[in-house]
Amino acid sequence: ERLNRFLSLSAPDRDLVDSRNVFADVGLRVTESLTLPQLSVSRNSLRYEYPLNATLYNRNENRVQVAARYSGWEASYVQAGLMQSRVDYIDRTPGLIAQVDNRYADREAFVDAQWVYSAKTMLSSRIGYRQRSYETLTDRNTSLITVDAKAAWQYSPKTRFDVAVWHRPYANEEDPGILYSTLTGARASIRWQYTDKLWLSFNVVRENQKNTRLAAINGGSSKTPGVGPPAVRAVARHLGLFYAVLASDGE
Repeated sequence: ERLNRFLSLSAPDRDLVDSRNVFADVGLRVTESLTLPQLSVSRNSLRYEYPLNATLYNRNENRVQVAARYSGWEASYVQAGLMQSRVDYIDRTPGLIAQVDNRYADREAFVDAQWVYSAKTMLSSRIGYRQRSYETLTDRNTSLITVDAKAAWQYSPKTRFDVAVWHRPYANEEDPGILYSTLTGARASIRWQYTDKLWLSFNVVRENQKNTRLAAINGGSSKTPGVGPPAVRAVARHLGLFYAVLASDGE
């Protein structure tokens, strides 16, 4: 359970979001390194307390994935497979269905890999080709490339560098006029662990959100640059102090 961080931008009322996730994995290990097939199934649900958001965004997602996985040295692996998911917005009215639909299906072929080059260096990426089809708004059917890539370098016992890039769609919860949004961004960070209880990091982030809106409305975008020196001080086992700076520019 969490509070909806978007509602406070437009209304003083509380909106509690209940998220429930159930998943299972099963695989046949052909050899010590090869698992074929590897089957994953999951069901995710979101429920909103605020009535308007409940009508717009209450949804269920059912996902099935079949893949083959080959494990290499230490934590290195490569995995390829197919994923299919179905998302149902269960409380949308007939009027909303005609405007923004209430059901879509995603089908994706993907390759997922991680390479542990050494004890200090790790590379990982997931690249997929996704086809999205809507039940009512078939003219909005689309295909896109999805990317998630990361690199980490442990320069010394106290210093770590990380780089990440991403390009992926997500269900927008800010504007009912948006069918879905696509995030494209990059982040670079450095973290310095001074002691077990004190660490500093510096992050540079650039993210662009492209909105796919209704047919009668032009799509929009927003850019979020961020430069900040977060600092964390662990006061006790379960208590810490955190400081960060974030700048935002919307278009």
